[in-house]
Amino acid sequence: MDSWESARHNVLGVETLILEIPELRDAEAVFLSTEYHDGNQSPFVRISVSSEIDLSVDADSWRAIKDEFPQQIKNSAGMISMTGHSWRAIHFARSVKSIRSVKIEMIPDGGLSRLMLLSSQPDPRKFLAGEVFSAKDENIRYGHGIPQPRKPMPLGGKSLLLAEVKATNEHYGPARQVISPYPALHMFDGLESARSRDLGHFEVAEIKFYQAKIISRIEFDFQFFVNNNPREISLEVKTESGWHKIKERFFVKPFAGKKWLCPLSEETKVEAIKVFTFPDGGINRIRFS
Repeated sequence: MDSWESARHNVLGVETLILEIPELRDAEAVFLSTEYHDGNQSPFVRISVSSEIDLSVDADSWRAIKDEFPQQIKNSAGMISMTGHSWRAIHFARSVKSIRSVKIEMIPDGGLSRLMLLSSQPDPRKFLAGEVFSAKDENIRYGHGIPQPRKPMPLGGKSLLLAEVKATNEHYGPARQVISPYPALHMFDGLESARSRDLGHFEVAEIKFYQAKIISRIEFDFQFFVNNNPREISLEVKTESGWHKIKERFFVKPFAGKKWLCPLSEETKVEAIKVFTFPDGGINRIRFS
């Protein structure tokens, strides 16, 4: 990904990047883009500047760009809202003076493809792909699509698919791949939901076996989810007597890029399994033995 993207589930509420430019400059406009980030973009961005260099994140000399915004988008926190696979370009109501360092904050986390501070107002007809600078409070979605990754080997027929898989969110790929017998190829080969922003959010995947299966343990493989596996997982199984919780919410973040084995207390004849992911995230494979 040709951009800045942070890990999921940032408990600090903000990710920060500091840039320095070779000489003092003024800015007349700003351009921001979340191109190719759709569902994993940063929902808010804040920009601060300073005339000094070698600054810490919390140095006193940072000043947030907020009063310079046009009245239509001005807010006390200086936050710029962003949507997925979109751009926005804004002329400042007045110049932002004496910039030597730039602090970019993504709130709370996510992806940002491009940010440009411009020292003069560009001719929109000659700028990038026709993006027009505006004083309106709006994000404009790119007209081109997002290139798709190399597809995993398709699964078909009950000889390969031992179960039916349904999920509440399949933003980055079909949930059925999570029980594929083949090795995972990449992050898109498995179950992964979009980033969530709501407190208390969770996603659910239900695996319904075509024939009841005797299980003694469940293996979760997060091979390609190094920064974006779930924070926590809980499990329920359905037996002939109904649904039963077999695992309370368990912290699985340390298993990023690894495997987590969840043993059952005893061998159990299982008709279906529900996997709850808190608040979201990805799993390459779920295996049963």
